[in-house]
Amino acid sequence: MALTLLAFVITLSLLVFVHELGHFVVAKRSGIAVEEFGFGYPPRLVTFARRGGTAYTLNAIPFGGFVRLAGEDDPTVAGGFANAPKRFRLATLLAGPAMNLALAVVCFTLAAKLASPVGQGVMLETVVEGSPAAAVGLQAGDVVLEADGLPMRSSKELHDYIYSHLGREIAFLVRKGAAAGGAREEVVRVVPRP
Repeated sequence: MALTLLAFVITLSLLVFVHELGHFVVAKRSGIAVEEFGFGYPPRLVTFARRGGTAYTLNAIPFGGFVRLAGEDDPTVAGGFANAPKRFRLATLLAGPAMNLALAVVCFTLAAKLASPVGQGVMLETVVEGSPAAAVGLQAGDVVLEADGLPMRSSKELHDYIYSHLGREIAFLVRKGAAAGGAREEVVRVVPRP
């Protein structure tokens, strides 16, 4: 529970930080004065730096952050948000969601590149001692690629196939020792107990 809560806070903080960073960068590049870039919500704990008229702060409540633009509601403030041309205001407002979209693309791309390829079989987590699978030499870490020539893509698919063939021989194409980097494939014939 505590780990889940911590993961939630970290994830939310990252999302808000990236979102606010988008507003911040575009506002600065558009010539809009940024009074404060804050990580977390006040009360303020520490001011890291003051550069270019912007205070960079760390605040006590860790959920997210904010960008305080000069003249957000006052068009009389020179260099303020409300005094900026409409295209710069629009760009500043859209930059936060655009950064979240870019972060989502990066995360999904990384997940697709790093995740196990779909359709490459089902890795056996455990093999029950004394079971028909153990009797024919299947071990934890082996990967079931096919059952009777049909590709196995998920543990549910494998489970359903086995239970629909209880008492009948199934020919499994198995990659032995895949967890340890093994690449030897062999056909193993198993008769699941009814």
